Amino acid sequence: MISLGEYELLLEYHNDGMKTDVEKLLSNEISEQPITGDLKMVADVLVQQGIIFKVPTFI
Repeated sequence: MISLGEYELLLEYHNDGMKTDVEKLLSNEISEQPITGDLKMVADVLVQQGIIFKVPTFI
């Protein structure tokens, strides 16, 4: 369960690897948004809910 202010979001993991990947995403250990698979779907929901943000990078 993720709590953000008055909102809560329940995440269900398909396997231990997915749980580890989501934890890395939320703890900023993954710096690029995933482009495929289950982790991309989770990241898309977290962006839509305002829990994580897409930040542009400049070269």
